[in-house]
Amino acid sequence: MGALRSVDPRFSPRPRHPARGIATAGRRESTLRGGEVSAWGRLLRANRAAASIASCCFCFRPSGGEEFRGRLSRDHHSRLGRSPTSFEAAALLIAHLSDPHLRPTGELYQGLVDSNAMFDAAVSHVNALDPAPDLVIVTGDIVDHGAPAEYEHARSALAAIRRPVLMLPGNHDEREAFRAAFAGRGYLPATGPLHFAAGDHGPVRILGLDITIPGEHGGEASEEACGWLEARLREEPARPTLVLMHQPPFQTGIACIDAYNCRGETRLEAILTSHPQVERVLCGHVHRFVMTRFANTVLVTAPSTTTAIALRLAPDAEPASFVEPPAFLLHQWRGDALVTHLVPVGRFRGPLPFF
Repeated sequence: MGALRSVDPRFSPRPRHPARGIATAGRRESTLRGGEVSAWGRLLRANRAAASIASCCFCFRPSGGEEFRGRLSRDHHSRLGRSPTSFEAAALLIAHLSDPHLRPTGELYQGLVDSNAMFDAAVSHVNALDPAPDLVIVTGDIVDHGAPAEYEHARSALAAIRRPVLMLPGNHDEREAFRAAFAGRGYLPATGPLHFAAGDHGPVRILGLDITIPGEHGGEASEEACGWLEARLREEPARPTLVLMHQPPFQTGIACIDAYNCRGETRLEAILTSHPQVERVLCGHVHRFVMTRFANTVLVTAPSTTTAIALRLAPDAEPASFVEPPAFLLHQWRGDALVTHLVPVGRFRGPLPFF
């Protein structure tokens, strides 16, 4: 049998179940003579269900555990207590890289992996996207040891990105060296934590929250950081907003990395819950793509452009990393919803003449 195309649930001859989002199949699709179940019917139903689920992936914004982003056009504005604005009329495409752990030229990450070459490959992939992203964000651990020679290489590597770039530090960065290396980009503060607000890159506002603690691997949503965030969110309550931070404020189930997550999550959650314009909280640190609900919004961590931390969920699992295919995220603001895609870096077999 030749390859079968996945069926778009919008064109199914029978409607999807309104609650489950699963396509219901007609009798002719599920039975053959003698009552035998048709393999085609089973595959068709499976494809419909998968397509239906995929159409919801990364597009929901939970509110009280009920609201999905597919319903956004109906109730988004009432939830914000406002009428549609020009922010919903424009689109925005954001490439989201994280944790490149760049090293001085010629040196390997952990003495084993060429993180510099892997980042260059990710940048080449981003530059080749069609359509091109409007903005590139990098959520921390730009370099591995915070050394001047690493930042010198990072400046060169980042210069290859053809679009505007916004970055915030991670636990492997050194705050003052980071500030000195990237001060010329014009969005970082001259003193203190490296928080930033960027509203000139399209319809979505970007808030970078520096939760790093100098000399420590964990982060903290401190009173100072949360006060800064709340003040910025109050400035434009009607504008779709992304909040960037390095360490995520939740438990991933990977014990070795959860020991160094973001403390003060209750304080942060209270602020974000009171500001429904926050479309995503975007993090790094975990070296894996992870998604969860947090503070009535969606929180995702981006994979690293270098090694992946092993997905070992046993509490006593031995920490490890793998050289998995690197990847980045692509966030598309579509006028009234934010859609997130996972993009593997590299060349793969295809394109093949089916979908």
